[in-house]
Amino acid sequence: KSPIDFSTQENEFIRIEARIQASLWTGKEELPSLIEKFVSASHWFQVGVRLYHARQHAASYRLLKKAFAPRESFSQASRTELLRYFGLAAIRTGHGEDVETCISLLNGDFKSKEIASYLEAFRLEVQQRFLEAKNKYEEALRLNQGMGNRMERIYRPLIKCILLTKFPDFKLAEGYARDWAKVRQTVFTKHALCRIYLLWMH
Repeated sequence: KSPIDFSTQENEFIRIEARIQASLWTGKEELPSLIEKFVSASHWFQVGVRLYHARQHAASYRLLKKAFAPRESFSQASRTELLRYFGLAAIRTGHGEDVETCISLLNGDFKSKEIASYLEAFRLEVQQRFLEAKNKYEEALRLNQGMGNRMERIYRPLIKCILLTKFPDFKLAEGYARDWAKVRQTVFTKHALCRIYLLWMH
């Protein structure tokens, strides 16, 4: 409710972002006009991604949708990342049409097909169609060979989906956990392998 002095440059970005988040967390769909003129598509994008990682999925979806409309102003790499996060947020919030749009646009570019496969797999996982999700994650894994960070993000849900199928293939899950450890040894790789052995034993 307090007016903000935007004439000063000191901490301007932080002030704008604080006002955006305060408005969203109080349930407002639109921001005050005072704020609107200071916000660019890239700002919506950046804040939307941070809100997604903070598990504020509904607010993240609204901001990323605003960034999605003028996406042509972004570079190719930024457009791909926008589609990835917008797709993830749309899946989390149940906006099926936007999910289809993101997957279609990602599939339309040879360089981003592997991200489309990941989104399709994640959507199937959220729908608890674990066997189909497992197959899609395997496809995404093949398409992302050599891309360490992306492969790490795929191994975890892939193993989870294998273990949640009606008749889990523990040997296959173990193989993927060991492959994951070859990409990078972390507490998550060790936890995945331990979990597989415990479930296998019981």
